[in-house]
Amino acid sequence: MVMAEGPMRDPDAFLDDVDGYILTTVEEMLDEDDNWRKVASACVGHNGLRIYSGHDVTLFSRSHSPSAALLKDFVKRNITLGGLQQLLEDCQLHSILVLIKKPEPLGEIHQSSEGLVSVHHLDVAKVELNVAGFPPPQYQWYFQETPLLDEKAATLEIKDFSAKNEGIYLCMVQRLDQEGNMLEEPIWSKPVIFRMQQSAPQFVVQPYPEKEVINVGDQLIISCETKGHPEITYTWYLNNEKVPNVKTSQYVVLHAEICNAGCYRCVASNEEGQVESAKVFVQVVPNENAPDHPEITQQPECPACESFAIDQGILLKCEVRCIHKITFTWMVNNRRVTDGQGPTHDVTSGSTEKGSHWSYLQCRITQEDSALQKVVIVCLIESTKGDTAISRPVVIPIRAGNISKNRQYKARNKWALLIGNSKYAQMKMKDLIVPTKDIVVLAQELKKLHYRCLVVANLKKMEFIGVVKLFCQFIQDHDYVVFYYGGHGISQQDEFMVPVDASSAEEDQCISLSFIQQMILERNPDLCYITPDMCRHFVDDPGRSLARSVPPAKARRNLLILYATSFSLSALEQPRQNSILVKHLIRHIAKEIPLTEMVRMVMEGIKHEPKRVHDWQVPEILTNMSDMRSLADPCLELHEDAPLISSWNKLLAIRPLPRFQKRLWNSDVVIELHTSLADRKILANALELGIAVTYYGQSLKHFYEFSVPSSDIEQYGTHIYRINNLQALQKPLLICIIFVNPSDPQLQESFMFDLGFPSISKEKLWINDL
Repeated sequence: MVMAEGPMRDPDAFLDDVDGYILTTVEEMLDEDDNWRKVASACVGHNGLRIYSGHDVTLFSRSHSPSAALLKDFVKRNITLGGLQQLLEDCQLHSILVLIKKPEPLGEIHQSSEGLVSVHHLDVAKVELNVAGFPPPQYQWYFQETPLLDEKAATLEIKDFSAKNEGIYLCMVQRLDQEGNMLEEPIWSKPVIFRMQQSAPQFVVQPYPEKEVINVGDQLIISCETKGHPEITYTWYLNNEKVPNVKTSQYVVLHAEICNAGCYRCVASNEEGQVESAKVFVQVVPNENAPDHPEITQQPECPACESFAIDQGILLKCEVRCIHKITFTWMVNNRRVTDGQGPTHDVTSGSTEKGSHWSYLQCRITQEDSALQKVVIVCLIESTKGDTAISRPVVIPIRAGNISKNRQYKARNKWALLIGNSKYAQMKMKDLIVPTKDIVVLAQELKKLHYRCLVVANLKKMEFIGVVKLFCQFIQDHDYVVFYYGGHGISQQDEFMVPVDASSAEEDQCISLSFIQQMILERNPDLCYITPDMCRHFVDDPGRSLARSVPPAKARRNLLILYATSFSLSALEQPRQNSILVKHLIRHIAKEIPLTEMVRMVMEGIKHEPKRVHDWQVPEILTNMSDMRSLADPCLELHEDAPLISSWNKLLAIRPLPRFQKRLWNSDVVIELHTSLADRKILANALELGIAVTYYGQSLKHFYEFSVPSSDIEQYGTHIYRINNLQALQKPLLICIIFVNPSDPQLQESFMFDLGFPSISKEKLWINDL
């Protein structure tokens, strides 16, 4: 492309003085896409009326070159080169304008706002930039360190502003030539820190419906929506009595009873004030088919076995129909057993349908029971109305001896890798609720058995592979290994686990279970227990074939794989609880029984779940166990393994931060940062950060900024933060504390704290080293 030089770009020159070759090129580009029409329409006289009428434009269009005819008319009207430049600028025809206008370097950035800007909840946050320069500069806005791919204009506008939009915004301004090369170094705008303006709560949606009629046993849900900042807390009232343990904007009763009827209201409050909702009236009517008094529909029955031995497990069920809520109390040799877990028992109770209630008792025979030579079990039933019933007694004889295995096996070291994927960013699969909770509760149980646990959540494919390779580096001959995965899964010729960044169910998007098995067994452990807690739906689309790409691992004894469900079936989760598999796994995993017996008890428990569960989830095992090994077997704790254990501890280490003290205006400020792994110091790729700021003198307003995306940050309370996805860190983790002078908000001081690469972030698992 040839551009005009020297006087050919003089804005005061007339068009007939411009080089003919330049004008011919301009004419050709104006003819493309009828650009000449835009220029003709932009020609406006001093009176504000268009110079060229529709008839004039028609005459131009009949010419061989409409643009040549238009420029010829410009010459007659003595329009200067500067006038043509302005017309092209107004029409945004910069690719033509560059031919006849001199380049101008980037000027200083003028912006409508900078520094701290407060925005009301759901309002519009806006900042405008004005930068001189030609060719016109290009803009790229950044939020924290992340480029905003849709924000490439001089104006940044954020609608419906909420807490997730809080943070630091910057804009990079640069000029590029027509080949896309930078004409000079880019310049950056001054940072704008958008913060939520504090405001009292307001109800956006009142609790609904205003009146609801439901049957006993139906689910009751009352929801509302509010806006306001800071965080809003909710208090619900039933008939002017405060409802305990409900602190969210949704009130839920899974199985309503007569006592749940009445007038409901909600009070939303925060530091700025409170507001009361409209009232909701709920009517609960009895189920005509359920009796008023407890009626036993299924008596506990003695298991089909002549006698039992010490440590052997027993499973009993009692079922009752009644319109009122039921409390079950089991009596085992006159020992009272209620809902929950104990060292020798596990009781689970609930309601399966309208007016139907059930309770399961799982217990094991103890030495104390053997002295009586039998176990007598009864179930006591009481309704909230006060009516009672009692089941028939179950008498179980006890045989002499103990079936518990002799403690002859020991592990060199015990390792566990627990992965839970909940938040799926791209694939058309819904987010899951419980995998992160499951891996934490499993780790708590395994730590009691002296397993060293690597617990990670929400991994992309490269991170998933990197974590497995990292974990396997620690496994040695004669170790015990546990691998658990909770998340979405797919089945075909192999079992495939779905990373959170998978965009489709294709082989190159997923992780093969055979790959995991091969990586672990190559390290020669004495026991390998693998649990994929995922669906195994069959993928039958030929275009999405998940062919086995990893050869089967070399066979080794003492491998057991417990699939959460069978081929083509689902694995289920329970809101606010655990997955069905983990629910039963944590009841038995710490027992000093052979692994095969532990797995059998888990499968037996799932079989006795309600019909809607056991019809959809049928666990399956694959095993070649030849030894009676248990997950509870002791460790050898060899002195020669001390360096390896030290490396493991360093892997999960977090840099300590010193106490910081500074004089600011009329106050001495002391800052203390406390860091640990999240979820009770278990989750290796999430950091829990406590920030304590103490003032000696005048109190100051302060807030925090982090070098990671806000989507990776969760706040608990006022000064406790959780930073997720540490495995994705590509730069050191920085925390900036900004202080604002209360007398002059324009005066601000900031202090930066460098946490480096905490825990597994130092391993840079996001790098593809395949």
